[in-house]
Amino acid sequence: MNTAINLSNELRSIAIVNSEGVLAEDHQPLTRFTVSCIAVDGSNQQVGLDGGGGRVDLSFFQDKPAAGFAREAARQALVQLEARE
Repeated sequence: MNTAINLSNELRSIAIVNSEGVLAEDHQPLTRFTVSCIAVDGSNQQVGLDGGGGRVDLSFFQDKPAAGFAREAARQALVQLEARE
């Protein structure tokens, strides 16, 4: 089984000032964590994917261990490997 893990994180900050000098700010985090697993049996190759994220910061994953995402991605790949047409 081959496994790939991807973590992307960005923070967009927006500031708007009107003609009266009023300032408005918005901070928009974006975090995505993805695990993909490839299971191979001879010429049969299947991929499982799991992950999460969105407009959240890294603390979103504090109580979501990476091992859980990896197990689910591996489970999906193995189930598909055994699937019939």
